[in-house]
Amino acid sequence: MKIKASPADIVIRVRADETITVVARAGEPVEYRTERADSPSCLGALYLGRVRTMVPALDAAFVDLGEKEDGFLPVAAKNAARKIREGDALAVEVVRDAEDGKGPRLARRPAEDAAAIAAGPAPRLLRPAPPLAIRVARDWPGPIRRIVVDDVDTLLALKAWCRDHRPALMEIIARHAPAGDILETDGLADRLEDLLAPWVALPS
Repeated sequence: MKIKASPADIVIRVRADETITVVARAGEPVEYRTERADSPSCLGALYLGRVRTMVPALDAAFVDLGEKEDGFLPVAAKNAARKIREGDALAVEVVRDAEDGKGPRLARRPAEDAAAIAAGPAPRLLRPAPPLAIRVARDWPGPIRRIVVDDVDTLLALKAWCRDHRPALMEIIARHAPAGDILETDGLADRLEDLLAPWVALPS
C-alpha cells in the first residue's frame, strides 16, 4: 500500500545577498536550496543559440549562447543530429548550470514566436531564468500546504507567476508578518543547522 506524502510547506527567506528556500513536511526539512545574488542560477533561461561545433562521437553540439561558456546540447538520435548543422540558430533552455569549467547543459525548445526569433540576431537571451522562489514552487512534485515568504517583491513576483501558471497556489501564498528571521519563527533554523553541519551524530 502506497503511503500518501504529507503536504509540503515552502519557506522563502530573501536577503540582499542571498535567497534561501526550505521545503518541509510536518516541520521536518526535506529540501534546502540557496542562491547568492552574485552568482545566480541560469536554470530555465531560454536562449536563441548558435551551433558552434557538432561532436558526432558524443551525439552532441556545443552552442554559443553569447555568454562566457558555450552550452552543451545532447542530441539523442543520430538522425536528429543530421538535422542540426554548425551555424544553425536554435531555441534552447538551460537545464543544468555550468560547473567545474563545463558550460551549461541545454535542451531544445520550440520557438515561442518563430517570426520574431528569425528576425533577431543569434546568440541572444530570449527569457531570463526565473528566480529561485519560482523554481521551487514550479518544481515541487507533491501537494503544497502553504508558501510563506518574507520579502514583498518576491511575494508579488511569485503571485504573478502562479496566477499565470498555477492559479491553485494563489490562495496558499502568504507574507511572513512577524518580526525576526522567518526560519527561526518556523522552527527550522535549528534543524537546518544540524542537517548542514559537517559532523552529524548518528543514533548509534
